[in-house]
Amino acid sequence: MRYADDAPLYEDIESLKNLPGFGGTDTKPEHWVVSVGFLVESLRREIKDNPGHQVKVLIPFPAPLAALRRTWKSIAELEESYENHHRFEKFRVDTLDISAAFDRICSLANNPPKSLAFAPFGPKPTAAAMCLYALQRENISSVLYPQPTVYHPDYSKGIRNGTPATAVSAYWIKHEGEFLYEC
Repeated sequence: MRYADDAPLYEDIESLKNLPGFGGTDTKPEHWVVSVGFLVESLRREIKDNPGHQVKVLIPFPAPLAALRRTWKSIAELEESYENHHRFEKFRVDTLDISAAFDRICSLANNPPKSLAFAPFGPKPTAAAMCLYALQRENISSVLYPQPTVYHPDYSKGIRNGTPATAVSAYWIKHEGEFLYEC
């Protein structure tokens, strides 16, 4: 799969909104946990409007070089307009390892868990780990995402074929009724 390189991937992006079923509470989060990918405009606005929020950035690595380049560009865009770069704490999370992403999120939440707001802008496995955590902590965690109203017609092209480097992944969430992801 590849993404359009010659034009913006989207236009007219909305503000961050709770994903249905992941609303959390009205309590202000103590930390933001952000999975960084290609789209960060709404997140920049949210961070600017809430200068006290600490931001834990999950960086997908290893990742294909083109994706890694765009990811670091997104991180630079997040940090460039803020004097306090100490607000951003960065953590590496394997691009395809949902278990490692979930474990990292649990470690960031601490014990007792802090109120977290998740912004899943990065790889799907990390976004799934955020949602799995938020399901367990529905009273103190929310998952937010900005929906573009217009997408580039060639936002992404192709599908992954059967080669190991481009294989489709599946993740086991429950086994015999037992939830496999718990902090």
